This record gives sequence, C-alpha cells and structure tokens, in this order.
Amino acid sequence: MTAFALPALRRVSLAVLTATTLATASPALWAQSAPPAPTARAEVAKPLQLAQDLLKGGKALEALAELRAAERVGSLNDYERYLIARTRAVAAVKANEMPVALAAMDEALASALMPPADRPFLRETQARVQLQLRQYGPAAATLRRYAQEGGQDAAVLALLPQALYLSGEPAAAAKELLPMLQADEAAGRKPSETSLRLLVSASAKAGDEAGLFAALECQAGHYPQPEVWAQLLSRVSSRPGFSDSLMLDLLRLKQATGALREEAEYLEWAVLAMEGGLYTEALQALEAGTQAGRLGSGPNAAEHQKLRDRASKAAAKEKTQMAGDRAAAQAAKDGQALTLVGTAMVTAGNPADAAKALADGLARGGVKKPEEARLHLAWAWVKAGQAQEAHKALEGITGSGGSAELARLWKTWLRATAVK
Repeated sequence: MTAFALPALRRVSLAVLTATTLATASPALWAQSAPPAPTARAEVAKPLQLAQDLLKGGKALEALAELRAAERVGSLNDYERYLIARTRAVAAVKANEMPVALAAMDEALASALMPPADRPFLRETQARVQLQLRQYGPAAATLRRYAQEGGQDAAVLALLPQALYLSGEPAAAAKELLPMLQADEAAGRKPSETSLRLLVSASAKAGDEAGLFAALECQAGHYPQPEVWAQLLSRVSSRPGFSDSLMLDLLRLKQATGALREEAEYLEWAVLAMEGGLYTEALQALEAGTQAGRLGSGPNAAEHQKLRDRASKAAAKEKTQMAGDRAAAQAAKDGQALTLVGTAMVTAGNPADAAKALADGLARGGVKKPEEARLHLAWAWVKAGQAQEAHKALEGITGSGGSAELARLWKTWLRATAVK
C-alpha cells in the first residue's frame, strides 16, 4: 500500500488569506464593531496606526516594531490588547514569523471583543499556519473549532481529516472523511482523488479491512487505474464466504481491469481454465502473460512452454468440436449444457453467440449454478463490446459465495469505463 502524501501547502496563498481574513486592521474600522467602551488611547492608537500603514507598504518587520512600542505604553485595556494582537497576527504572517502569528491569534481569539462572524476566518488562518508548521494535532483541534463556530467552507473542512491523519489518528481521519465523500456522491459530485487516496491510506493504517475495501472500491469506481483495481481485487478471494469456484471469474475481472500483475496469476488463470475444459481461454491466458512479460522467460520458461503446448493442442480440438457440442446442448432438455458450451464459446467462438447460448440456457432452467452462469453471460457481453447488455445481466445476480460481490465490482468497472 502506497503511503498517502499531502500536497504542499501554499505559503503565498496563506499570507494572502491571512491578510484578507484579518482585513484592514485599523483601529478606526475595529472600533465600529467593538463596544463603545473601552476605546484605544491616543498614545496606543498612534503606533497602531503606524503599524497599519507600514503593513500597507509591505514593511511587516517595522510594523511589528511599532506594535511593541504600543505595548510599552503600559496599562493596556482589553480593547488595546485585542487591537495589538489582531494587528500582530497579520504582521507576523507577512513577516513569516509563524510562531509569533499563532500566539497573536490565540490572544485575539481569547478576547471577548472578537466579533463572532470573524472567528471562523481567523480559525481557518490559524489552522493553515499550524499545518504549515506541521503542528497537526493542534491544527485538527483548531479545525474542529472552526466548524463549531460556524465555518462552512468545504475546502477548509476537508483539512480536518488530513490533519488527523498526519497527527497519527487514521481512524478518526477516516470517520471525518467518509461522510464528506458520501455527500459529494449524493450531490452528483466526483470526490477528489486526493480525498479518496487519503481514505484508503487512513483505513489501511487503522487496520479497518472492511473500510479499506469500501474505500478502494469507491476509488476504483471514480479513478479506474489498473493499480487501484489490483489493490482492490487482490482482497476479494480472502473476503468472508468467497467460494473457490469463483476464482476463474475473479481472474477474468482482473484481466478486464488490467489488474493482473504476477506470473502466478496468469498461471492460475490458465490452469483453472484448463481444469474447466476451457482450453482456448487457457491458451489466451498464457499468451497474455507472455505479452505482459510475466511468462515465457526466466527459470520457469520451459514449464510455461510445456503448458502452452498442451493448451494449444487442446484448444485446436475444442474449436473443431464446438459446433457439435452446441448442437448437442441445444437438443438437451434443460439449459445446463448450453451454459457450459456458451462459456467455452466466449473465447473459442463468437462472444455475442456465446451470450445468446448462455441466455438461452438460463431461460430453459435446470442450470446447476445459475449465478455463476449469469456472471459468464455478463463476461460474454463484455467481450462482445456490449456494456449495456453486460450490465443488464449483472443486475439479477444476488447469490452468496461472492457472486453478488463480483457482479457489483463488474458494474463498478463498467460504469467507470463508460465515463472515462
């Protein structure tokens, strides 16, 4: 599992945001939103105004010096301390003195003179500074306060699971992130890839296997890269109740999604197909493994070739017998033989004809494993390039043992590839 990494925070945007958040930090403007009394004395207001003018001229360090001069007046009242703290927060951010900025923000936020409407904006800036300083635990606490104090900006709220993850609380990060992603999907919005990767990594670090599977499935549905599907499908066979009889169906899904990775997977695909009498499919599995550079070379190359020779000879015989097998199955009383022949026809014949044979067999009844046959019908339509028909075939699969889960995953892939 690849570790999740956050994008770098943008220092310039942080400074601009802070300046905007703390706005025009003039005593005159603040006096409009502050109580009538107390007021700032002239000897304090003068260096405060000078600090504000210096900030406008881009002289943040000089502004900080003027604020220290204002403090030296002494016997400051609550309003004067509030004005100095709020101006210092702006100046310190502009001067890139972040610890000073955080201390000033804490002081301003602790003041009863802070207008309630301003609190979320200052909390946002405080959280961004904390994240920049890698103070992830404090940043998470600040972001919770942001939400409690009325902050509603989705981009800011999305920082909370990131802060929790980076502070070593992956379970809490996943808990915060999941409803955000669900809200996106409910509103018809595509969740960001960064958020989905974070959910995957948080679930993995928290040891939440069910949550990890769901997160990977969501990621594969929106961003169907082969490596994501490989991570997802590698977990299917170990899911509770998964039947070994569906391993070949799982490998077919892996092949369709580009998730086959290892020599062992191509060999298993070929061997299972041969055990099921599907020799042309076995030969195609071996050819695919060779093209992918996983078979035909290395210490096992001779064994690969032996298996390929055996599959090639049997596949040739399978194709010559296909018409007779189809006729015999067509004459049978139930649909079992038709579903078996139809499955073989997917690779040894025409996939669209195979789909028709499978559908006919299912309609006749008497099929021993109807849910698996429906998976084969959907696979046939996929091979025939008929995604809509494949989706229809998958809709009726509700069985246990993993067939319903494979059907859901096939539908996820079909939807994802339809909108690529």
